[in-house]
Amino acid sequence: TSGKTGTAHIVEHGQYINKHNSTFVGFAQDKKGQKYTIYVLVSKPIWKYHFASLSAVPIFKKVTKILVKNNYLIPNI
Repeated sequence: TSGKTGTAHIVEHGQYINKHNSTFVGFAQDKKGQKYTIYVLVSKPIWKYHFASLSAVPIFKKVTKILVKNNYLIPNI
């Protein structure tokens, strides 16, 4: 798996406000050739989680675990 995080200020009425959007786009692939691109957007997370590494990435991790659990993605062990 690999991916890229992003954290962006939100603009309201032409001004930046102290709120953010956090994003992560991740890619997962297994030996059998199954490929997934997963985009996670967390809109206005509470301040403690405004960085994508603390909000969007854990969601990506949960989604990939669900794919493994349901045999849509076979882990390379």
